[in-house]
Amino acid sequence: MKNIKYYLVIGLSAVFTACTDLLDIEPNNKITPNELFNNPNGAKAFMATIYRDLPIEDYMFMPGTSGEGGFNNPTGNIGLLWYANICEEAVQSQWGEQSPGYVIRADYFNHGYETLRNINLLKSIIPTLDIRDSEKKELEGEAAFMTAYVYFYLAEKFGGVPLIKELQEYDPANPGALVVPRSTEYDTWDYVMQQCDLAAAQLPKERSDRRATRWAALALKSRAALYAASIAKFGELAPMEGEAVTKGLAGMKPENAAYFYQHCIDASLTIMTESNHKLYKPNPASPKEAEENYRSIFVNPNQTDGEAIFIKGIVKEGSEFASSLNYFIEPYQTQGQGKMSPALNLVDAYEDYKDLPGIRSDAKVKTRVNDNYSNAGFDTGYTDYIKVNKDTPYDLFNGIAYGDEKKAKDARLWASIILPGTEWKGTKIVMQGGVIQPDGTELYRVPTTVTGKDGKTYYSLGGEKHQVSGFWPGDGTHSMSGFLMRKMISESMPAQYHKTTLDYIVFRYAEVLLNYAEAVCESGLGDKTIAAKALNDIRKRAAHTNEIELTRENVRNERFVELAFENIRIWDLRRWRVLHTLMNNFSHDILVPMLDLRDTNPSLIFVRKTTMGASLNGPNSYSISEYYEDVPRNAINQMIQNP
Repeated sequence: MKNIKYYLVIGLSAVFTACTDLLDIEPNNKITPNELFNNPNGAKAFMATIYRDLPIEDYMFMPGTSGEGGFNNPTGNIGLLWYANICEEAVQSQWGEQSPGYVIRADYFNHGYETLRNINLLKSIIPTLDIRDSEKKELEGEAAFMTAYVYFYLAEKFGGVPLIKELQEYDPANPGALVVPRSTEYDTWDYVMQQCDLAAAQLPKERSDRRATRWAALALKSRAALYAASIAKFGELAPMEGEAVTKGLAGMKPENAAYFYQHCIDASLTIMTESNHKLYKPNPASPKEAEENYRSIFVNPNQTDGEAIFIKGIVKEGSEFASSLNYFIEPYQTQGQGKMSPALNLVDAYEDYKDLPGIRSDAKVKTRVNDNYSNAGFDTGYTDYIKVNKDTPYDLFNGIAYGDEKKAKDARLWASIILPGTEWKGTKIVMQGGVIQPDGTELYRVPTTVTGKDGKTYYSLGGEKHQVSGFWPGDGTHSMSGFLMRKMISESMPAQYHKTTLDYIVFRYAEVLLNYAEAVCESGLGDKTIAAKALNDIRKRAAHTNEIELTRENVRNERFVELAFENIRIWDLRRWRVLHTLMNNFSHDILVPMLDLRDTNPSLIFVRKTTMGASLNGPNSYSISEYYEDVPRNAINQMIQNP
C-alpha cells in the first residue's frame, strides 16, 4: 500500500476517453500524483470521479438497489419517485403503497467507505504535489467537503460510524489493524461539523465550475447540523433499546440539541449575510408570475440568480449519464409513464390567498359546500358537492368554482403539479376517475361508456386509454391520485429513456432560510425576527402578502410545500421522529374527478378517497427500528449492531 504515494492506478476510462496524451505516459496504467494533477484533464477527471460518487439523491438515484448504494443508477430510475411515495408526497402509480424499509434501505455502507478511501488518498497526495500552496489549500478544502458529505449521509442512515480520517495501509500479517470501531453518533456528527468548517475556511467563494464553494460547505453544514439537532431533540419520540443505544452509537442526548442548532444557525446566517446567494425573483407582481418564477428554478437551475448554491450536472443525452425523468414522470398522453401521482395530502398543504394577518390560510381542497374533508368516497347522502365545469376542472383550484379569486391555491401548487384539465406540451391532460350514473350510483375506475340524461354518450374515464392520463385500471402508467408531477420536468425535453438532461440542485437558498427559521424556532437561539422574516420571504416569493408567526407548525408546513419532491421531506420526517406515527397503517389520500350524469347538463364533482379504493397494495407502516439501518458485520469487524 505504500506505493500509493507514488502511483495512482487509473480506473477512469469513461472519463479519460478523450485524454489520449495523458494515457500515453509510461506505463499506460499508472501515473504519478504530480503527473495527474499537473495535467488539467487528469486533475479534472480524478475530482469528477469523487464528485460523482458523493451520495447525492438526484434524478439518477434508485434506492433499494445495490452496486453504488443506489447512486448513478444506469437504468435512469429516479429516487424522488420512490422517496416521495413513502411519505405523504405521492403514490407510485405502478406499485402503489411502498414498504418504507425496502425503499430507504440501500447497500451504501461499503460504497461510502470506498468513496472515503479515494478521498483519503487525495488527502495523502496533496502535500506531495508540485503546485502552489493556495491550490493545495483549495484541494484540502474540497477533500474536507467531500468527507463531510459522505459522513453526513452515513450518519443519517446508521448513526455513529467508524471515523477513518487518513489513508490506511494494509498489512497481510495484521489485517486486524484496519479495524476501526464505531464512533458515537455525537462524535460522528461533530466530525461532520469540523470538516464543514475546514472546507468553508479553505474553499473559494466563487467558482466557474460545478465544484464546491465556501457557500456549498456552509449549506451542507446547515442541513447536517439541523438533522443532528433534531435527532437529539426528538429522539425520545421514538424510544429504542439495545447496546448501540446505551453506548451512544445510535441516538443522542436531548442536551446535545442546542450545540447542533447553533451550528445550523451560524452556518445559515453566514450564507444569508455574507454571500451573494438570494431567493430567485422574490417579489412577484401576481400569483401567475410567482408560478413561472418558481418553476423556472428547476427547469433552468443554472440561471437562478443566486438561488442555486450547489448543482450536480446531468449530462450526455442518450447515455446512461442522462436521466429518464421526463419518461417516468410525464403524462401518458404525452408519451410518459405517469408513475408519479402527487397525493392529496400534499395538495391539501398548499394554502389559498385569503392571506389573513398573522395566520396561514385555509389549505384543504374544498369539494363540498359544507365539506368535512372526509376521504370516505362518494356518498349519495350529500347533495352539496361543488359543481365544476367539465371542460375546466382546474377551476376547483383557482377560486372560480367558489366565486372567490382569493381562494385560488398557492402558485407553487400550479408550478409543481399537473392538475386535471391543465395543459402540458399543448395537450389538455384528462384525469377523470369515473361517473355518477343517472341513477345516482358511482362507477369508479371502470373503462366503459354511459348514456347521460341528455342522451349523449360519455366515457366513464374521460376517453379511450390513449386519450387520458389518469385512473386507468390495472395500468402503472396513469395517475392514481388525480394529479401528476410538473416540478423538475421540462416541456422542451422528450419523454424518452435517458433523454432528460436537467441539472440537479443539491442545495438552494430557500432551504437555508428554512433551516435557519426552524433552528431558531426549536432552540430559542438566534434572532427570531430574522427567522420570521426568512420564513415570510419565502412565502412572499410565492405571492403571499401576509406575515405569519414563527411556529413549528408554520415552519414544517412551509418546508412541505416549498421543498416538495426534492428528496428532503422523507428525511425531515425521519429526523423529527414522526414517520412511524404518520406511516402507521397509512394509505395516501387522493382526489377523484367524477362526471355527474344525474343532471341533464353534466358537470364535474370531486370525491375524496384513499388509495385503498384503487385496489393498490397497502396500507403500510413504518417501524421505529427502521430509523437506523443495520451496519454490515464480517468476521473481522464485529461492529455493534443498531437496534
